[in-house]
Parts: sequence; C-alpha cells; structure tokens
Amino acid sequence: MQENTEQSNLVALFQKLHTLKTKMGTVAKTSDNPFFKSKYADLNSHLELVEPLCKELGLVLTQSTAANQLGNFVKTDITDIATSAQVSSTLKLPELTDMQKLGSAITYARRYTLSALLAIQAEDDDAAVATGNVGAKVVKTSASVGPKKQNLVETGKRDF
Repeated sequence: MQENTEQSNLVALFQKLHTLKTKMGTVAKTSDNPFFKSKYADLNSHLELVEPLCKELGLVLTQSTAANQLGNFVKTDITDIATSAQVSSTLKLPELTDMQKLGSAITYARRYTLSALLAIQAEDDDAAVATGNVGAKVVKTSASVGPKKQNLVETGKRDF
C-alpha cells in the first residue's frame, strides 16, 4: 500500500514538472561573457524563470552544498510541498582552496544542476569545449518520496 502511495506521489510530482516545463519557455541570455564576447543566462535568470512557476504549482526549489568522502557537492532539489516527493540533481565541485574561486564554482554548479534537472537550455556548453575543460563529473540524479530514494541515473565521468 505504501509503495502505491509513493508511486502516486511521484506521478503527481512529474505531472507538476510537466506543467512547469510547458509553461516555462526559455531562459533569457542577459549577462555578458567578455572572455568569449558572448551573452549567457546567469543563475538569477534561471531562478527568475523557474521559481514563480514552482510557487504556482506547489513546488519548492532548494539548492545546497554538502560533503562526503568523495568531495564537495552542490545539490538542487525540487520538492512537491503536498507529498514530499522530490527530484534532485547533484554535481561534484572541484577541489579548491581559494574561496572566491569556490564561490564561483558553486554558482556555476547551481546553474548547471538546475538546468540539467529541468532540461533548461544549456548556455555555456561551448565555453567548456573552447577552453578544453571537458569531462565534467555527473554524480547522481534521483527521485524520492520522503526518506526512501530511487536512483534514476548514476554515471561516472562523461566527455562532452
């Protein structure tokens, strides 16, 4: 019986995510990248696009940092307020000691995990290729209801 409820909660969450994606549109490129002489959508543009729709649909978006034996991570969660059903995207941070560089990496990871979780248009993918920074680690994407989690994707190193 509990498994049916958990499955129903996930179905309800994915229906809300479908509605969110249908209403979402595309993220505006409002920031300048002087190094590549291009425009890109910064984290605030992503949040301005997503958060009002989350609120309208009874979803809450959270982004946090965490650490374990594998390193430091940024985790983006979208949770259904009514059921606690949740989808997540997690990205491992580079090992940095300079706080300014770490802050920048966290901001990038927040934008990338949110973009990946909702399949928002990726704005800077070509920048990584241009700088030779390919091979980002994808750690885990999962869906959960309460404390029980179901892993949807788990991969190691991916080259773009």
